[in-house]
Amino acid sequence: MSGWRPLFEQAAARADESATGLAAFIAAELDHLEGGIWRNNLPLGVIHADLFPDNVFFLGERLSGIIDFTFACNEHAGL
Repeated sequence: MSGWRPLFEQAAARADESATGLAAFIAAELDHLEGGIWRNNLPLGVIHADLFPDNVFFLGERLSGIIDFTFACNEHAGL
């Protein structure tokens, strides 16, 4: 999350060209997230980070495999 504010600051001057009020909306959301509302008390651990139907296999109702760990990383596991 530490990279979001600098990325926004690079694009903020042009954000309202895409949608009126977008810069203010993004700034308020970043303030909210940086205020500690997000990720409070979530567990940290290794996550897959790219789970979607093409990467998960089932045999009937039973999980049989997970592939494509390219984006695996340490992150808050509750996201």
